[in-house]
Amino acid sequence: MAESKAPKTRKVVMMVVISGTRDGEEWPPIGESITVPIAEGENLIAQKKAVSPSTWANARKKRG
Repeated sequence: MAESKAPKTRKVVMMVVISGTRDGEEWPPIGESITVPIAEGENLIAQKKAVSPSTWANARKKRG
């Protein structure tokens, strides 16, 4: 059976500060990105804790 080529991770840009660690590493500050499993990334976006890199870039363009 062929392996799926679909990505298993998703890069997101943080919109809030999350205290503590994730897998032994500090969470990135606001505006910094992190690569997480797809489901976790989708949850962070749904909770408005993160956005996709393209959304972040578009918002920065609009601000000037």
